[in-house]
Amino acid sequence: MAKLLRNQDRILLLLGAAVDLFEDLADAGGLASYSYKTVYGWVPPRFKKHNVQMSIKRALKTGYIEKIFKNSQPYLRLTGKGKKKLIRDFSFLMFQKKKWDRKWRLVFFDIKEISRKTRDRLRNKLKEIGFAQFQQSVYISPHDFTEDIREFLENYGLADAVYVLATRELLVGNERSLASKLWKLDKLNREYEKILEFWEDKRKKPSRNKIVREIRSRYFDVLALDPFLPKELLPSDWLRPQVESLIRKISS
Repeated sequence: MAKLLRNQDRILLLLGAAVDLFEDLADAGGLASYSYKTVYGWVPPRFKKHNVQMSIKRALKTGYIEKIFKNSQPYLRLTGKGKKKLIRDFSFLMFQKKKWDRKWRLVFFDIKEISRKTRDRLRNKLKEIGFAQFQQSVYISPHDFTEDIREFLENYGLADAVYVLATRELLVGNERSLASKLWKLDKLNREYEKILEFWEDKRKKPSRNKIVREIRSRYFDVLALDPFLPKELLPSDWLRPQVESLIRKISS
C-alpha cells in the first residue's frame, strides 16, 4: 500500500521540489521555481484542473503556500508551515539525505481475529511508512519510525500487543538481496526506467508541455511507491537519481 497522494500532496511536493526538499529548507526565503502557469499547467490526467485549482486555494487559505510577486509575475511558494507539513506527511523524504545507522527495525504483533479491523489498520500504517512484510505478523524497515509507531499504538490502544525491536544483528545473508526481494526493487526500478524511456521517445515531439506534465505525474506515482531505502540496500543500477535529474532539468 503506497501513500495516497491527494492533489494537495502533489502541489506541496511540486513546490517543495521533492527531490531537493532539504536544500530548499536551507533557504527558507527562496522563491519556488514554479510560476502560477507551471503549477496550474501540471494536472495529472485523472484529475480535473478545477480540482487542482481548488486545492491550491485551500492550501493558500490554510497557510501551507503563499502567493508572492517577482518582477510583477505571481509565484507560489511553500511557507514554513507547508514545509513542516511536507516533512511530517512525507517523512520518507528525510532519509535520502541521512546516513543509515545500520539498524533494522522489526515490528511484531499478536492481535486477535476479533480485532481484525485494528490489525488491518496497523498493517496499512506500516506499509504506508515503508515497512515490508517479513513474516505473517512481522514487518521490517531500515528506517527509524519509532515515534510514528508509538503514537499510532497509543491512539489505538495496542501498546501491549505490538513490539518493536531495533537491531544490527540481522542474519539474513545478503542484505541488498533481501531488500530487493521484500520491497520488489527490480519492479520499482523498471517503473523509473519507463519514465526515462518515455522522455527519450517523446522529447522531440512538438507538445513538450504535455510531455513534461505526463512525466511529472508518472514520477509522483512512482515516488509514492518508493520506500527510500539507504543506498547500501539499493541495486547498483538504481535509476531514481537519473529520474530526479530529469525532473530538475525539465522543471527549470
